[in-house]
Amino acid sequence: MSTNRTFARPFSAVLGLSLLGFVFLDVPADATAVSQSSPGVRVGVVRVSAKMDTHVLRSRPGRVFGKSRVMSAQPGLAESLVAFTAPRLPQAANATDAKFCFTSATTSSARVKVWAAPVWGWNERTTWRKRPANSGLAVGVAATRSIAGRRSCVDVPTGLVAGKSAFRLQTTSGTARVMSKESANGPQLVVAYSKKPPPKPTPTPTPTPTPTPTSPTPTAPAPTTTSFPCLSSYTSLAGLLWRGGDCATTPGYTTSRLPATPGANGTETAKLRTLAGSMLNIDEYSEPVYDASPTTALRKVTCVSYGCIGGASAPIVGTELVAPGSDSQISIVDVARRRTFELWNVQRDADGTVKINADGSVTAGAMSVVDLDGRGNKTAEGKNLNITGAGVSRLFGLVMAHEVRAAAVSPATAIPHALQVSLPTSMNCAGAFREPATKTDGRVTSGSCVTEGARVVIDASFDCRTMSAKMGQAICFAMQKYGAYVMDNNGSQNMAVYSQHRRSWASGRSDYAAAGINGDYQGLGLPTKSMTVLTSWSGL
Repeated sequence: MSTNRTFARPFSAVLGLSLLGFVFLDVPADATAVSQSSPGVRVGVVRVSAKMDTHVLRSRPGRVFGKSRVMSAQPGLAESLVAFTAPRLPQAANATDAKFCFTSATTSSARVKVWAAPVWGWNERTTWRKRPANSGLAVGVAATRSIAGRRSCVDVPTGLVAGKSAFRLQTTSGTARVMSKESANGPQLVVAYSKKPPPKPTPTPTPTPTPTPTSPTPTAPAPTTTSFPCLSSYTSLAGLLWRGGDCATTPGYTTSRLPATPGANGTETAKLRTLAGSMLNIDEYSEPVYDASPTTALRKVTCVSYGCIGGASAPIVGTELVAPGSDSQISIVDVARRRTFELWNVQRDADGTVKINADGSVTAGAMSVVDLDGRGNKTAEGKNLNITGAGVSRLFGLVMAHEVRAAAVSPATAIPHALQVSLPTSMNCAGAFREPATKTDGRVTSGSCVTEGARVVIDASFDCRTMSAKMGQAICFAMQKYGAYVMDNNGSQNMAVYSQHRRSWASGRSDYAAAGINGDYQGLGLPTKSMTVLTSWSGL
């Protein structure tokens, strides 16, 4: 659940891999095999050849190997990257199984491991120095001996290959060589599917007349008023998520103003100030947010990677646009049910909207159903969330549509809450987190680092009005008053600030433009040298 980006390129004929271990399977050579598993159910297989692949060597950190035909890989010294376009399944078909397959170029005892990789952030000219960060999601391992010319496959979650996908091959032992996309035996995705015929319409029964009651209907008792710890004031046009209401005894993490002299963590502050810059996510890895109608029915959600937390259904119509990045995320706010439904790695149709399976369900890698009247890091039952690296809601600290519009008019007051940010993978600590985070996906195991859940502020002495874009000013003012929480990794060298997806409301593009933002990942110019990491979320 990180943030990364980029794609493109032609490739070498044989790819060297540092690999770890696999399930080895011989895959039939026919392109699409179709059979009948049961009456009326059509099954088949679709194969997708690699769109892009390359490898990088630690011993040559600045060298490009995009045209190499055969390359060696050794543990920690070489690795390969392979990317695919989305598989084209028949209309209304549902993926039931998926495998990533490759062909060994030589015989060896290498143990090969496959990881999910970002579909952006690399191409045929990528070097060891500029290779994308590891996603942390291991797809499969095989310890079986690799044999020259043998096809080997590893099972992958179907949700992982619903759109563009990419994989990283590494080794824990031995040397491996793999055929690249320019070979006849290049890497492939093999996706099995099933397709059911449309259900027959159910005849409408003749309604039975309701008899007129002979006695008065008793009056229903008035509903009991529930007291929430941090009542949300959110509506589709304004208001706050987990930021307003009665927070006297349990303060809202994002609405609490900072003390005049907050406590600073000197070591983490020094690390943070080495950032290359800052940017705003408004498209690939921003959050599409939609409001559920009170009449929207719940659909079953199947979570194939990390499970569904807090529920297994969501009020999804199917017209909602999914974020185009490899996270494929979407969030739905249901004010009537007092929940947010936050999905990651959602299977999508060719037009980018949520894919509705033949049985009416939706497939995702993970989902968290968050208590709208909690504090943004738990389900209504008090369970931890699985939807971001730090275990908080994707909407926690998100800059919303009405705040984007306000930034163009009054930057100083446009965003009345703390923000959500991510840092480069080289910065976040492994194995440590602090409130409001409930977990971490940090990877730094030695040296200085920043703890996920940390609250970051901009020094009050900095003049936010000197920044060129109105949105940059608004974010600067918010970080001076409320700060920002570190909640994830990203694949850049910048701090990434998260804002609502520009295509999830009608005037999104023009609203961002009015605030001075004209593209995804636009630099904000935040004063990273004037940022401080606090010792605790409260600043005390």
